[in-house]
Amino acid sequence: MEGPPGFESITLSGYAEVRGALTNHDLSRSLDYERFEKGNLKEDTLSVLHGAQHRERRRMENKLFRRDMFELYEYELFPDVVAHTLEAFVDPDESDLMEIGGLFSVVLACRIAGVDFDRNSIEDRHRLRYFLHHFALGGAIDAAKGDPEEIKAQMRTVFAEFRTEFMTESRKSRAATVERRATGEEVDLLYDILTTLLVNQATSGMSTDLIERESTLFFSAGSHTSTQTLTNTAHHLFEWCREHPEDRERVVEDPAFAQRAVHEALRVRPTNPGILRRALVDTEVAGRPVRKGVVCVLDTISANTDPSVYGEDAHLFNPTREVPDGVPPYGMSMGAGMHFCIGRTLAVGLPQRRGVTPPANHLYGMVPIAVRGVFERGVGPHPEKPPLPDTKTRRWTRWLSYPVVFNGS
Repeated sequence: MEGPPGFESITLSGYAEVRGALTNHDLSRSLDYERFEKGNLKEDTLSVLHGAQHRERRRMENKLFRRDMFELYEYELFPDVVAHTLEAFVDPDESDLMEIGGLFSVVLACRIAGVDFDRNSIEDRHRLRYFLHHFALGGAIDAAKGDPEEIKAQMRTVFAEFRTEFMTESRKSRAATVERRATGEEVDLLYDILTTLLVNQATSGMSTDLIERESTLFFSAGSHTSTQTLTNTAHHLFEWCREHPEDRERVVEDPAFAQRAVHEALRVRPTNPGILRRALVDTEVAGRPVRKGVVCVLDTISANTDPSVYGEDAHLFNPTREVPDGVPPYGMSMGAGMHFCIGRTLAVGLPQRRGVTPPANHLYGMVPIAVRGVFERGVGPHPEKPPLPDTKTRRWTRWLSYPVVFNGS
């Protein structure tokens, strides 16, 4: 993968170089404020902050991602979302995995972000998916195949619609509850990003506009990546189960196996195959000099398939792979360092320890639950409609559509 046009760039490859770059505080996620961020949805949000500003914002938002919240989502909320969605909104014969994943993940993304909608309304879900589809392009603007100013203008238009239809009323209802709580009234606050930011608004100094965009960031990032990961996992499992038919039933019956399949799919087909970072000063990555202003293209694929770390067959999908202790089973796909994915545990659970059966309270994550849900219904690739890749960005590991059929068993 190449760097954005107009930037001097170098490619960093292999596990050591990519991990070294991700943990190097001299490398910033913000590439060009004027070109990519100013006037865009993600301007001044957690995704592009650096240094002390990033630490303070993350410290505030980390309070939401606690063990009791993870258990609420995993044991109660998401299994119900999967069952309800498959029964109420998914065609029992054929559908599209990208649509199914969106219908699943949009519910939890809204819950985490603090966006209210009618969960029994298919129209609301499709409308929210419309917004997610557009917001994803703004989030990947530095890898998009289009004019940045046109993309930013599109983001502003779509975000205005999103505010009118969903965000403004969601914020007002939570702000009223927060105000009542501040006056001493005993009221329960919701577990979501929007509420957390409103509670801390006075001390953080965040504007209402920024609070709404930050909440939208969580709405967008959580849903889009989870949908792609569900689809990538199924894509690899279809091929794996043709060679290992006995493992198809295992996907449904063994949550530990399903989770390993998700981690392995993330490793060999990351949703972002080329992470970008810009050097703020002259620095060094794994012994390699990097000059100030140079954009580093982190080759996630080469890092995740480094044979010195993951074995000689590292380029192959293998959900039975034994990964060395201390090495992330999903490679660098969840990032590392200050921008390590804040929602990792919620999405894909906690890594399993090598050779140890997961305990009864192990957190497997929402994507493995979704994978088990569709495989329980007998999902398979559509025999006549091939999947289509998403070509709007240089992130070639993403899908636009993935038609599937169900055999009901």
